[in-house]
Formats: sequence, structure tokens, C-alpha cells
Amino acid sequence: MEHDFSSTFVRPDAAAHDFQEVWAGLCRDLLIAEFGAKDLIRLDASECGLDLLDRTTGTGFRFFGIENPNVGELAVDPAVESMQLAEAHREQLGWHRYVLATNVGYSQEAIETLTAKRREISPRADDLEFFDPRCWSALCAKHGQVVRNWFDYRVRTTPEAVIQAFRTEGYFDRKIEEYQAKMKATEYHVVLTNNRTPLELEIPFAPDLSVENLLDVGKILLRLGLDSTPFPDLGTSARLSLSITIDGMAQSFNKTLSEIGIHSGGELQLWVKVIWQEESHDKTDGGDEEQRLSKLLRRGSIAPFAGFHLHTIHSICAPISSAAAREDLQHLCVRICGTLNIIEVLAGG
Repeated sequence: MEHDFSSTFVRPDAAAHDFQEVWAGLCRDLLIAEFGAKDLIRLDASECGLDLLDRTTGTGFRFFGIENPNVGELAVDPAVESMQLAEAHREQLGWHRYVLATNVGYSQEAIETLTAKRREISPRADDLEFFDPRCWSALCAKHGQVVRNWFDYRVRTTPEAVIQAFRTEGYFDRKIEEYQAKMKATEYHVVLTNNRTPLELEIPFAPDLSVENLLDVGKILLRLGLDSTPFPDLGTSARLSLSITIDGMAQSFNKTLSEIGIHSGGELQLWVKVIWQEESHDKTDGGDEEQRLSKLLRRGSIAPFAGFHLHTIHSICAPISSAAAREDLQHLCVRICGTLNIIEVLAGG
């Protein structure tokens, strides 16, 4: 599970501190939770170049954090200055392993620069190590309460964001208006977690909306795409498979949240699974596309077709060799959409 160690998710009561203090506090508390406080000594980095010393292993930690790891880069000079200061106190403190603990990874160029500078400072350059966000995410997974003391990953979404998600998913306006009215008629909300990140989405919703509705909204809010990604060199492709689960059990898409017993404030999980599939050169089977088109039509959505040229849609439908299947799709169009041009496209016109 990957954590986002940015100022965006700092708890309000911790935000009064400088972000560098927040990051150092989280790292320190995680190390204490993992190894115990007995042999861990807090130090003043401005005086000795270290924030924390583990006397058992002789490991010194220097914590560096930036507010937005997604766009910012760590500066090299502060780390070099800290290493120089720590070297002057090596014998006094008894450290023999120097760890740069950061909320974003150093670039390869920065690592090479820091390693070269380390050699200039001391002949024992192999004592320099880097603990990047992956290391801290692993500790966060083990010590969740420690993380919650510093970072809050619950995000409250707005009704407007939910409605926009329905639009992005291609729902008809009449359906969106219906769902919007249901949401306005209640104070109902759910908490949607996922198995890939610690993010918790608090979503205003309605008990009469379906599990599939919630999955569609969650997919958009989390920016999850279902398109298959090919890996030609490996002869495989990968795509995401999504489901809504409760206590690890997948829920039926057509059930409403009230039918599965979710009260306001209840928690569900968006389970994200990566499906690897061996690529086949046989493209004559149109079953998957047939199911995809049928699902869109049953839901009352034609927006995914809006930007397609006629020959593109025809090429998608062409592999559906069964005339009966094509006719079924046409009937679905008549019953659900009443859209003649889509019927013509599906018929190959």
C-alpha cells in the first residue's frame, strides 16, 4: 500500500508545525513503534547532523521532507551539510551508518552526487543509505495508529463532485437528475476505502443508489482506468478489475446500498485487482465487446460513443458474428435509448 506523504494530508492539529517537523515526527514515531524507544536517542540535527540515533545498530537518521513530493525535488546541499556535520561528531556519537530518510526519492543524479560527496567527506562511503517512501509505507502498513497521529487520509467529497463523476462516466442527464434528487433528499453518506492506498473517500450518496453506481463514482474519483495496457514484448496485457467489497466479500452490482445493509457512515472497499492476460492473435471472438456494449446500453449510457467515428464503432461491432446478438443490441437501443443513429451503427450502417 502506497502512502502519500504530502502536506495535503497532514492532520489539522499537526499542520501548525513546519512540514519538516511533521515528517521528522512521523519517521521518529514509526521507528519507535518498530524497534522500541529504549535505544533511540533524539538529537538536534542543526548541531550534530542527525535527527535520531539508534545506539543498538549505530545507525544515524537524518529526516528530509518536502511539502509536495509529486512535483518537488529534494535539494542536495542540505544533505551534504548534514553529512559533514555528522562526520565531525562520528566518534563522539558512535554512529557508523548514515541514513537519509525522505518522503520522496532522490533522483539518480542526486544519489550519484551525494555518494561522491560522501567519499570526499569520509573514506567509508559505503555507510550511506537511502530510506525512500516505499520503506516508510511498509512501516505505515504495520503501524496504522502512528500514521493517523500525523496524517489524515480521509477526504470529504462534495455532491457536485459525485454528479460530475456520473457525467464523466456517461450517464444520461435524466438519470443524473434522478440520482441528484435522491441525494438531496437524505443526509446519507458512505466511506469508500481501497486496497491500494490509505485514502478514504467520504462520499455523499443515497441508499437507493446501487453498488455499481458507487463503483462508477469511486473509479472516477480515484482516477482508475479500465483500458487494457499491452506489453507486446511479453505477449501479455494488463487491465484493472474492480469490485465493491464488504469484509472481503464482493457485492452484487445491481443491489442498492440499503439492500446490502449499509447505513449512513458505513464503510465499503473498492477492491482493485490487476488482471494479466496472454495476448491472442485470434481477434474473431467478439464476446467481450458484446458484453461491454450491452452493459452500456442497459445502464442507459451512450456517451462513450460520442467521440467515435462510424467506421470505428462498426469495426468494434464487426467481430460479433452472431446476427442474433447484433439484433439483441438493436432491441436494447430501441428500448433504452431510442437513438436511431446508434441502431444504424450497430447494424453496420
